[in-house]
Amino acid sequence: MDIKLMCLGNEVSSAMAKAQKSIENDFKAVFDGEFKFTNYGSEKEFIQALSGAIETEDVLVLACQPELYTAFKSFVANAFTFKARPVKAIQRLIQESAPTVSSETVLNHSLIPVDADAILSQDGLYSGYAVNADDQILIVLPLDPSRIDFILEDGLFPYLRDTLDIGEFVDDPLKGITGEADGVAVGAAAAARAEEAAAVEEKPAEPVKKSPYDVDYLNEVIAGLRDKGLTVAVATTKTVDFLKSISETVNMDRVIFLSPYTFAKNDMKADEYAVKLAKGAFDTSEASLGASLTKVYAKTNEDGTKSYYMYASISDGKTANQAKIRAKPGDTPPQLIYKSIEVLFRMMDLWSGTGYAEPQYTSEAVVDEDFAAEHAPVDEEGRPIKDAGDKRKSTQKTVATALIGASAVGSAVISLLANNLY
Repeated sequence: MDIKLMCLGNEVSSAMAKAQKSIENDFKAVFDGEFKFTNYGSEKEFIQALSGAIETEDVLVLACQPELYTAFKSFVANAFTFKARPVKAIQRLIQESAPTVSSETVLNHSLIPVDADAILSQDGLYSGYAVNADDQILIVLPLDPSRIDFILEDGLFPYLRDTLDIGEFVDDPLKGITGEADGVAVGAAAAARAEEAAAVEEKPAEPVKKSPYDVDYLNEVIAGLRDKGLTVAVATTKTVDFLKSISETVNMDRVIFLSPYTFAKNDMKADEYAVKLAKGAFDTSEASLGASLTKVYAKTNEDGTKSYYMYASISDGKTANQAKIRAKPGDTPPQLIYKSIEVLFRMMDLWSGTGYAEPQYTSEAVVDEDFAAEHAPVDEEGRPIKDAGDKRKSTQKTVATALIGASAVGSAVISLLANNLY
C-alpha cells in the first residue's frame, strides 16, 4: 500500500513537528514501510505535488497547522471541488466543550465534504475527515499535538480498519496505539460515524451560553489553598490544557500551575501512570502537592458503543491518591474530562484540610514508602499528624480508605473557554 504524508507550510514549529511525529509513528506501527511528512512552502507547490500523488498513492494524508486549519480545509475542498456541509456531531461537541464560541466558529470547524467521514477530536474543534473514493482515501488532519493522539486513536485508525482490507495491516491497528483496545468490535466505529455524519444541519444552532462549571466552588477550593500557602503542580498531559481555560473566571494565580514534567506511558498501567505523573510533578517542583490527569481512554463494547474513562491523582512525594472516573452512558470525552477535573479539585480540597494524600499503593515501584526514619506521630485513627502548610514534610503511610469517586463530588465542573483554547 502506497501512503503519502503531506504538509502545507515550510516553517514547521516544534508543536507541528511533534504532531507530525505522532502521525508518522502510528502509521509505522500499523503499516509496513517508512513514513515521513513532506513539507511544501506554497499553495502552488502543494497542489502540484498533490496532483502527482493522486496518480500513484492509495492513501493521502494532508495536514496543516491549527491556526490555518479551517482555511486549509476550504483550500483542499476547493481543490477537489468538494461541497462542504456542517456535521451535527462536531457542532454538539464544540458547544459542550466551549459554549461561548460564536456560531461562525462552530460552523467553520464543523464543515467537511458531503461524502466524507468525520474524524472527531476530543472537543470537536479541529476535527479531521476522510474521503473514500475509487479505492483511494484522502485524509485531512490538523497538526495539533494536544488533539492528534485522540484523533488518531479514537478516529482515524478505527476508520482505516473498517475501510481497508484487514490484510493490509501489519497487526491489529488498535494494538499498541491506544494500549486499551481489548474488545474492539470491527465495523462498529464506522457504523457510529456514518450515523452521526448523516445528520446535516444547514444553519448551526446557537451555542449554549450557560457556564457549565461552578465558579464559586472552584474559587472556594483555590482560596482555601491560597490561605494556607499551598501550591499544586499539575503534570503535562493531553488533557491538562483544559485547566488553562478556567483562568478567566477562576483566579489560580500563585496556587495551581502547570509543570513541564511528563513521560511516556508505554506499557505501564493507567492507574500507576497517573500516580507517577503526580509524584514526578511534585518531585520536580517546589509545590506543596503534585497532581495529574491522564488522557481519555476508550474501549469499544461488544454492542459497538464506546466506554470512556480516565484517572486523576495527587501526591505529596511519599503518599498518593488516585481515582478512576468513568463516563456515564452517552457522555462525551469532554464531559468526562470536566468530571475528572471536578474530582481532582475535590481531592485537592480534602488534602488542604487534612495535610495528607491518602495512599492507594503499597508497591515501592509506584510510591516511595521508605518511612523508617520518619516516625511521624499519628492521630487516634492511625493517620499521621502533619502541618498542611509544610510543603516538603513527608508523612507515614496512612490507613487505606475508599477511593474518591465521581459520586462523592459536588457540583463543580470545568469547561474550555473559547478565547483560550489550548
